[in-house]
Amino acid sequence: MGLFFQKNDDQFYNAFFSNSISAMLLLDHDSLLIMDANHSACSFYGYSSQELLMMKFSDLDAGEQDHADWISLTASGIRNDLEFRQRISTGEIRNVRVNVGSVDIGGKSYIHAIIMDITEKKLQEEALHATECREKELLQETIEMKDSFLTMITHEFKTPIAIINAAI
Repeated sequence: MGLFFQKNDDQFYNAFFSNSISAMLLLDHDSLLIMDANHSACSFYGYSSQELLMMKFSDLDAGEQDHADWISLTASGIRNDLEFRQRISTGEIRNVRVNVGSVDIGGKSYIHAIIMDITEKKLQEEALHATECREKELLQETIEMKDSFLTMITHEFKTPIAIINAAI
């Protein structure tokens, strides 16, 4: 079915979809079958165009995704960007953000999906979170050390002063 769209020789389609540097898929709205995949999507997933056209979007899942909810959110226009964990051809799991929208081609509704690899961003967010947690722990330890020091200094100053006061 993907060849149907490519054979139309539509310059806009080629410029917008086929030759885009963004990974894009065109999915059947009901079954989530991949109806077309651009060159960037083939490069990202590591599959040939023919291999992708024999797959469903759910075949790329690395986790438990509820695609029924995703389809209804997309169709209603409530949500058009979602994050998934997907497995590419090498078996590597990638975090992706998928921006979706409904498009009508030839009287049939399809889902246009733009896939962005956000794996590095997720790793950076996790590293930042770990660093923030460690900073909080160090700050708490520093506060406890300060409090302990102040308690000790207060006690050390009170003892000589109490002796001097008693002698007067």
